[in-house]
Amino acid sequence: MSRTTTISEFRAHLAERNLVAARLAALLVAVLMPAGVVLDWLTNPELVQPFFTLRVAAAAGSLVVLGLTYVVRDERVTFPLGLLPALIGSLAIAAMIGRLEGFSSPYYAGLNLCILGMGIVFVWRILQTTLACLAITSFWLVPALASGSSVWEDPAFFNNLYFLLLTSVIAVASNEVRYRQVRREHEARTSLARTSAQLEEALSQLKELDRTKTEFFTNISHELRTPLTLILTPVEDRLARDGLSADERSFFDVVRRNAYRLLRLIDDLLDLSRIDAGRLRLRVAPVDLRLLAEHSLAAFRPAAESRDIELELTTAQVENTFGDAHRLEIVLTNLLGNALKFTPDGGRIRLEVSSSDTEATVSVTDSGPGIPEADRERIFERFFRSESGGNHRVQGGAGIGLSLARQLVELHGGRLEISGGSGEGTTFTMTLLLGREHFRPEVVERRQVAVDVADGRRAGDMQLPPGSEPTLPEAGPAPEAAPIRLEDGRRPRLVLVEDNDEIREMVQRILAPSFDVEVANDGVAGLELVRSSRPDLVISDVMMPRLTGTALCASLKADPALQNIPVILLTARSGSEAVLEGYAHGADDFVTKPIHPRVLIARVRAQLRLRSLGLTLAAQAKLAAVGTLAAGIGHEVRNPVNAVVNGARALLERQNLEPSTRRVLEVIEEAGSRIDAISAALLDHSHPGEQDRPRPCDLRSGLDATVRLLEHRLNGIEVHRRYESSRPVIASAGELNQVFLNLIDNALRSTARNVWVHVADAGANVRVVVEDDGPGIPAGVAERIFDPFFTTREPGIGTGLGLYLSRKITTRYGGDLRYEGRPGGGARFHVELPAEEAE
Repeated sequence: MSRTTTISEFRAHLAERNLVAARLAALLVAVLMPAGVVLDWLTNPELVQPFFTLRVAAAAGSLVVLGLTYVVRDERVTFPLGLLPALIGSLAIAAMIGRLEGFSSPYYAGLNLCILGMGIVFVWRILQTTLACLAITSFWLVPALASGSSVWEDPAFFNNLYFLLLTSVIAVASNEVRYRQVRREHEARTSLARTSAQLEEALSQLKELDRTKTEFFTNISHELRTPLTLILTPVEDRLARDGLSADERSFFDVVRRNAYRLLRLIDDLLDLSRIDAGRLRLRVAPVDLRLLAEHSLAAFRPAAESRDIELELTTAQVENTFGDAHRLEIVLTNLLGNALKFTPDGGRIRLEVSSSDTEATVSVTDSGPGIPEADRERIFERFFRSESGGNHRVQGGAGIGLSLARQLVELHGGRLEISGGSGEGTTFTMTLLLGREHFRPEVVERRQVAVDVADGRRAGDMQLPPGSEPTLPEAGPAPEAAPIRLEDGRRPRLVLVEDNDEIREMVQRILAPSFDVEVANDGVAGLELVRSSRPDLVISDVMMPRLTGTALCASLKADPALQNIPVILLTARSGSEAVLEGYAHGADDFVTKPIHPRVLIARVRAQLRLRSLGLTLAAQAKLAAVGTLAAGIGHEVRNPVNAVVNGARALLERQNLEPSTRRVLEVIEEAGSRIDAISAALLDHSHPGEQDRPRPCDLRSGLDATVRLLEHRLNGIEVHRRYESSRPVIASAGELNQVFLNLIDNALRSTARNVWVHVADAGANVRVVVEDDGPGIPAGVAERIFDPFFTTREPGIGTGLGLYLSRKITTRYGGDLRYEGRPGGGARFHVELPAEEAE
């Protein structure tokens, strides 16, 4: 900011301040001048009237100035506006002095007050204050000098002049001091504001840098996990098959092992980025340190045995230990991995767990060459690698594992320390406080959500050479699972949304043997595909152009027609943040990249089974609700209706009823009879006492009951019934009538004018045909009308389960329900059910 700008801002600030002071000065003059009439009455009662006139005039002039301060706001006129009230008051006082003894009048003290008041109220520059004081003093001095040469002989003249000048000097000096103080304060505030703005800008830049870094790590994780998926998924799939030779299996194991090594390094980098951003949260729970130590050591045992390294475990009972077991396992794996790497063949590694009254301790000691004193101070620095013995390039490593380990331990409120010198081996000691009160609230994960951990997740400061890493889970042949078949025995339909061509093709190959898979290359195309094909399940990548996987999921869950389709997200982001974000948008499950084929297929099968179970429960609930409703109507409606009808009939039998009363009773009897008939039709239709009890059913009576139940909705629609078979079928009458209700109700809703119901023999079956002359069902929609939750009605109208449940009911009793277009327009549904065998 330039000096010119600073001076301009100070002047504007000073002008605003003096404008407020001018208003105060005007108010003081307007109030104090009339109040001085008390002094006039006490000292000069004969002059009260003329003096009061002068005082009121001065007050009026000050009020005019006060009004001007609200009208004129130019900083160039603030000095005149502030000076005017003092000048007006001083002129009135000078006039009163002239009516008294002249320059010797004690009223000159009023001028002293005006001068002193200016020095207190205003913040002027020294020249302005001097001019104001001289102007007020001149109101006394000029009349005094004009009074004649005798003024120089009167001691009162010199006395009064002395005090006026002295008061002016005090006013000018004090005003200058205040002027400089105000300027320094303004400069300090301006500097503070400028510094604050710079700090805010720097903070904003730091936040942007942190956001960019976090976004970089997130993106790099996605970009690295994508090729890892392309490596690990086919390798896992190949290892799961039979027929591999020993050499081939060994080759694939090497690829698999090193791919997981790279995956662990990626996860370590992501953990470091979360710690730096303050976003890493611990899932604090009771931890069994003995069990954790045993599992961690067991993972290294095969590698240690191959090099004849002795692994020793010493544990004691440790209670009241809390922490994040997954993060503590990372720490132990780091320490054991480093110990195994630097321990020579035939050496020894000891893992010891102990505790005291307040702490639990886990130490890892090796018999390696140790770490020089100079390196021990830096061993926990990020990316530092000890060059002792010149073997760091042979051993490899990125230099992040020990740094990550210490930060994870410190997040637990503990310590990670090193001991031992060069040639003496090395001991790393992790110390944790007992209990959970020491955990800082900001590092504890409050939201409880299951987070999958990538297969083989381990941290490694210096990555382990071949033959010295913890063993990975064996990839054997996968057990054969029974194929999933949906209604009509069809294969489930899946939509796969993935922007990476290679991953999309690979996942499609994994799923194709068990499912019908349609693919889309981004979120927008995926959303359109789901809306058009209505699949049984959606699998989507998270990070995609145009529309992300989470946004796609949110769009599906917000659509009433699509919200019941399960969504599985493929994510390269590990940690609870990604999972919580997905769940917040309605995701049903997650699969972390790299994708394990068996894990993916298991998740898909689980979601399809859950959906199937949900549909079954919905069907049972719907049928049970019908039966409950019918039973309720039979008891709660028919009984009071019968009482009303019988009472009306009894009254109608009386003689001498007034015509108007008889008409009212006839209306009551007719309406009550209609309610009773509808209730009876509903009871006949639902058969609440026969739910899920197959027995011989008369199709004709069921169809008649259904038509009676829907009579109130016919409105001129003709229902033509033709019964050419009287053979009963074996089924639940209530469920079968529900099928007829769905079919006839759909026909009535189609704006048809005629509905035909035809019952006829069809070999060993009885066929019921329900057709109408409505607009029919479009060809592109007909093949999906039996899908659950599919509906062509407006959102919120209908559940899309009617035809789906109708087909399930007919197939349960060995029959079939199918649709075909009616010649000449309209819809035609065929229901075939096995007839009861003749005795």
